[in-house]
Parts: sequence; C-alpha cells; structure tokens
Amino acid sequence: MVFQITDANGPSGGTPAGSPTGTPTSGYGLVNVSNSLAWTATATSKLTVQMQSLLNNDVVGGPDNAGPVYNFNNSQSYTWPLIKWTTGYLASNPQTSQALNATVNIDSATAFANVNPLNGGTFSVVLSGNTVGTGPGEIDIVFTPAATPEPATVLGWLPSASGWHRLCGAGNRKRLCKSSRQSAILPGPPVVLAGSFAL
Repeated sequence: MVFQITDANGPSGGTPAGSPTGTPTSGYGLVNVSNSLAWTATATSKLTVQMQSLLNNDVVGGPDNAGPVYNFNNSQSYTWPLIKWTTGYLASNPQTSQALNATVNIDSATAFANVNPLNGGTFSVVLSGNTVGTGPGEIDIVFTPAATPEPATVLGWLPSASGWHRLCGAGNRKRLCKSSRQSAILPGPPVVLAGSFAL
C-alpha cells in the first residue's frame, strides 16, 4: 500500500469530501471504504505502507514526481487519515492502536526520509473514531518528532583549592552544583565564564 503526500498541511486526496468528481487534490492520499472495514493483516503477515514523498502541486494519484513534502517540519507532529470507513469496524480487527501497529510495517526510508530528513522522528498508525460496531472511523498515520533533550544546567567549571567544580545556574545566580561539591576534579583547561559567582 502506497501513501502519497505532497503537502503536510494539504487536504486529503483520493476522493475528498465535497468533490463531486472525486478528482484527487494536492495533499495526501486516502482510502475510503464504503462498507465495514475487515482488517486481514497480522503480526506475521504485515501490511506494508510505503510513504511516498511528491513535489508540491503534484496531484495525488497522478504523475509522480519525487521531491520534498511541502510544509513538512520534522520538529512538529502530524496526523494524516490513511483509511476511512463509513459503516463499521469488525470485532475481529485489532482493537487498539498498539495491536494495529503490530500488524503494520511503515516504510518511510525508501521514498520519504531520503528527501525529508526525520531527525529521529517516527511514524505509527492509530485508530480513531468508531472502532466498535457500526459507525464511521479511521486509521491515521501519525508522525511523532524526536523528543527534545532537556537543556543542560551545567554552565562550566570553576577552579578551587580542591580542583575544578561544576558551575550551575543562570544569569547572575551562578553557583557550585551541589552534586559536585565533594568531587569533580576536571583535567584540562578551564571554561572561562564572565559574571559574578556565589560560592
């Protein structure tokens, strides 16, 4: 299964809602199921979803011109509908997003990450809407950016009679880190920091 995308913020393609002709639009692909969805993929026979990145203004489903996805930012999250159903989701289908992911292999390396660096971000699928009995629902593709590391609190090193000590704090409230008062002799040249220090 191929998931084509040209604009990360664009409308869904395939047969978008409100399009009397069903003409694909610039944005991302979508599979519409007019009846209940029967999911046949399993953990041992997975459905492969290949992410395919197309140039902006390419028509999803039309001539394919590989290129970066417009508006894609690997530091923010995205949710794109992959499959929508109108009448129901069978009880024999995976009933949680975790169980669903165990049956899906998302290939983002072949035709997406090569022109849209993910910077550690990952793709997954999630269930949304009505997944029990009758009613509409959908399976979405979700991009989750890599976690942003906590900013370091160690500003540098301060010399003392017993060696080098870590310096913490911000602005004019610099101080010795409590955890380093009894240790931390650092070899090598010091890091010179301007400002006043409270010892």
